Amino acid sequence: MSSRATLADVAALAGVSKAAASAVLGRRAASSIRVAGPTAAAIRDAAQRLGYHPDHTARSLAIGRTGAIGFLLASSVGRGWANAYYASFLPGAEEACRACGYSLCIATAQLAEAETFIRSPILSQRRIDALIVAGELEPETYASLARYHLPFVVVSAPPAAHLPVIDPLPQICFLRHLAGLGHRRITVTRDRPILALGARVDQELERLRAAGVAVDWCAPADDQHPNWECGHGLGAWLFARWRAQPAGQRASVIVGNAVLHELHRELRLAGLECPRDLQLCGDNAADFAHAYPRFTTVRTDTAGTAAAAVRLLADAITTGTMVDPAACAAVQVAVDIIPGETTA
Repeated sequence: MSSRATLADVAALAGVSKAAASAVLGRRAASSIRVAGPTAAAIRDAAQRLGYHPDHTARSLAIGRTGAIGFLLASSVGRGWANAYYASFLPGAEEACRACGYSLCIATAQLAEAETFIRSPILSQRRIDALIVAGELEPETYASLARYHLPFVVVSAPPAAHLPVIDPLPQICFLRHLAGLGHRRITVTRDRPILALGARVDQELERLRAAGVAVDWCAPADDQHPNWECGHGLGAWLFARWRAQPAGQRASVIVGNAVLHELHRELRLAGLECPRDLQLCGDNAADFAHAYPRFTTVRTDTAGTAAAAVRLLADAITTGTMVDPAACAAVQVAVDIIPGETTA
């Protein structure tokens, strides 16, 4: 049985050096060798005739890379892998990785814990070239990523630190939509973004203020809301907060996540109705897919978010740098309003 064709076999058939064949067939990350078009075509033709396929392991050793980008779902993400947003994010991330020549390595759930992840072979043995973090990790974990010089991007969870975060900011889309409908008092139940992402939000709020729209960005104390997850009494807290405001100063609409299910229940228990007495908007379509009444919500281009994250990481891998937080904050992702029965 014939042995597997090698790079040397390809070079010999094409009549070139092994270094030239390597440069054309991708064995070098940034080769200084320039190969003329006809010669490159002859090398590729020789590879095809011989049935040559690059050895991924040898290539990884030669260039010092694994060819893999990791995806880590943090324990801060409600419902874990059942979270519809991140479940829809994965196919987009895999397709973007494939387009850039990378594979996608999905970390197991327990690696979302900071202590476990810091000590895991994935990080210490550099089994990935970069990392997408879904949700928030502990500060020491981010510090470990920087210490290992592992490029990373955080998706849709602005932490209180100067980190590379991509967030579609659906709240901005909602604010523009609701202001266009004539609402002049709007409450947003989310942690307010800071730094570069915060600057984008502040710019929008200033524009709305000039148009006579008052936006109340509210958040309870940290110990009262584990990442705005349901089941912690936040619906009741939001309802009590809204009802305590003077009638003429109450928000006409509240924008938030799945906690709005609980707020809607509090409205009904108090004999109030949505949208007659208070209008509600959910900032993630997946959280309200089976809700009754049908919530007004948004659909985010998760594939576009994933592609942007992978492109930034691929560039960082190529240049040997960390991802610039300002570049992440500048990413614009399409967000579409899905009108429902909870707004008028």
